[in-house]
Amino acid sequence: MLVALLETPNDAPVSDLLEAVGGSRSTGLNRLEEFREAGLIEKRAGHNRTIYSLTDLGEEVTHHLVDGIDVIQEGNDDDC
Repeated sequence: MLVALLETPNDAPVSDLLEAVGGSRSTGLNRLEEFREAGLIEKRAGHNRTIYSLTDLGEEVTHHLVDGIDVIQEGNDDDC
């Protein structure tokens, strides 16, 4: 979900995030709440929906996460 938020040019409603990552709505909402409590995302009211966005800390953490994923994938490519 953090990567999906990073790749979203604008803030995203939960429906868009769930579409991007899959899974149930209740699990998605639980994860979003955990990320909010950790200070990685923030939420605000939009037109008839809640909008989520990365905080500065969330953006920094997510960039590190993406970098780590890239390193792992490059390592797996070398093993082939």
